[in-house]
Amino acid sequence: MKKVVLSVLCLTLASVLSWSSGQNEEGPVELNFWTWHPSAEIHQPIIEQFEAENEGVTVNLTVMESTVFQEKLPIALASEEDLDVIGIQAGLMPSQLKGYMTPLDDYFASVAGSDWEKIFNPLDLAISKNQTESDELLFITNGRYGSAIGLYNVDIFNELGLTVPTTYEEMKAVAAVIQEKRPDIQPVVFTGDTWFLDEMVLTILSQESDLFNDIRYATGGRWDDPAYVQALTDFKKMFDDGVFQNMNDVGYGRASELFDTGKAAIFYQGTWEAPRLSSKFRNDRGIELNNVGAMPMPVMRAGGKATLRAFPDGGMAIPEYSEHKSAAANFIFYMNGGDGFDMMNTDTFLVPNKVNSKLPAELFNSAEGREGWDLVVKLVSESTSHRNNMSAFSSVLGQYIQKVIGGDYGDDIQRACEEIQKEFATGKYE
Repeated sequence: MKKVVLSVLCLTLASVLSWSSGQNEEGPVELNFWTWHPSAEIHQPIIEQFEAENEGVTVNLTVMESTVFQEKLPIALASEEDLDVIGIQAGLMPSQLKGYMTPLDDYFASVAGSDWEKIFNPLDLAISKNQTESDELLFITNGRYGSAIGLYNVDIFNELGLTVPTTYEEMKAVAAVIQEKRPDIQPVVFTGDTWFLDEMVLTILSQESDLFNDIRYATGGRWDDPAYVQALTDFKKMFDDGVFQNMNDVGYGRASELFDTGKAAIFYQGTWEAPRLSSKFRNDRGIELNNVGAMPMPVMRAGGKATLRAFPDGGMAIPEYSEHKSAAANFIFYMNGGDGFDMMNTDTFLVPNKVNSKLPAELFNSAEGREGWDLVVKLVSESTSHRNNMSAFSSVLGQYIQKVIGGDYGDDIQRACEEIQKEFATGKYE
């Protein structure tokens, strides 16, 4: 009898040790991992480090273009394709795919102990659970990006004796000085793509209102609300005053090229472009800018706050049919709460879900770069307006914004917003 009990205890202990190490008592484990971001170039050295630390585990990585990934993943899960780790795009994907996801809580407790939640930001964990409407953690996010934020060429600002504008009146003055003294460069550049025009207006809106959350989560918000009418009016004013030029024909690549080559003083985009604050990033990619800082969208009116909208970029999950859940959980924890995240974030510059994760000081060559990153972290961490975009409607809304900027509605911005609300109410974009 004692031999039987001892054998059972040994088997149980072996199982627990196997679970926590990510290994399988049956031998080598291959984890098949599909994602869309970041690139294989960024992933590969991290995976190699994980494999070196976890003998017998191999990670087979497949990185797809974003829309291809959105198309293929649901089909693969429904047909139980051989997958063990999957990327999850925040927004619609968690609610659509939650039925295929394995709860991570017990697996993470095995990897990092019963207090594993302390390793992560409570807000990020709450957002993950809310997206799947679950009390359990079905996917873990790696961090958040925000939009829109400005990156500025420090050398141009110093050359012209400019200070970083915090209000709209200061922004007008900065643009006027650049236009007068350096007519060879654009004061401000950003892509005129419809989705980003939507981002810009919603950033202005978030200075005084979290109306977008009410619209997004169907809690009474409307596009013809006075707060949105005012934000769209403010955005048009920036063009009317000459602070912004017509960007309709400026694509994302062209906008970044103008900034990277010193032909624009300020570049608006999301915080996923914050790596430009890093001298190492610029040097590695041949961007010949000496010094880059960050600035929020200028506050349009007294009482507003410098802010942006933020939301998790994405996360990772385990398909419920995977035969290697323990090893998969160990890898996911490494990539989000362990050394793997710190390695990845020197390229991705996420505001981390992992508590106490900081970017190495040697990534920056200036106070403006370091302080710019601190500003990004502050704005994203304190953001209350969610960047949980409605992609299909964002493009439609951006087309209305283009018409407003172009003068199609004159000064009757209210009419434009009523038409936007009418289109949204059709229900075609849910």
